Amino acid sequence: MPILRYRLLFVGVNAVPGGPPLRAARRDADAMSRRFAGWGYDQRARHRLLLGDDATSERVLDELALASSAAPLDLLLFYWAGHLDTEGRKPSLVTADGGVALSELAGRLTTTAARQTVLVIDACHAQSAGPWLTALAGAHRAGRSFAAFAAGGTTPMSREDLRRGYFTGALLEQLPRYTRGVPPDIDLIKAFEASAELSRVRRREQPVIVVEGAASFRLAPAKARTLPFERRAREGRQPARLIAASA
Repeated sequence: MPILRYRLLFVGVNAVPGGPPLRAARRDADAMSRRFAGWGYDQRARHRLLLGDDATSERVLDELALASSAAPLDLLLFYWAGHLDTEGRKPSLVTADGGVALSELAGRLTTTAARQTVLVIDACHAQSAGPWLTALAGAHRAGRSFAAFAAGGTTPMSREDLRRGYFTGALLEQLPRYTRGVPPDIDLIKAFEASAELSRVRRREQPVIVVEGAASFRLAPAKARTLPFERRAREGRQPARLIAASA
């Protein structure tokens, strides 16, 4: 199986304009980042984690610009935990220094040459992103799949419990833990859908799910894996060959 060409961006911001901060957004982004890193998606140039003060609008947009300018990708995954500000003219995901408008985010995502794009928003007022997500899915070009999941409650207080966001907590229950650099044999889309349903049951609030041309998606190896006998071979003990980890 070929090695996956990917870019992952995880963002966690606890700030809420004009209100008390969230408690778990940064923790959620960090947990999601660690989960994918444990599956072998740990190349620093392709896996970015921006938390708190590091999650500025410029840095987020720069990371998306890099993804847009890169060679065609197999997977672009963008996870955001925080607050969706709906007070202004343009709904914006709150950053450390302001916000990134959903319209601007859409422009960056649609210019990225990725075979599979997955967007996960665990944010207050995420339901307001529904029409925008539907339009974004429609803007994706033929032959490319897009999947978006948005949940998080209608108020900051209903986004999370003390430890986790309700949606991210449900998602982490669906995603196996560290697998020694080998992606788990799961359908990522179905795991997200199950998490959205579990979140709905727990909070009695309907999440937003938009899936366009992505009925299923299984993670491929992020990199080649060198087995112990191959390390011995490099020391001259036996012939070497490189084996890719299978999903």
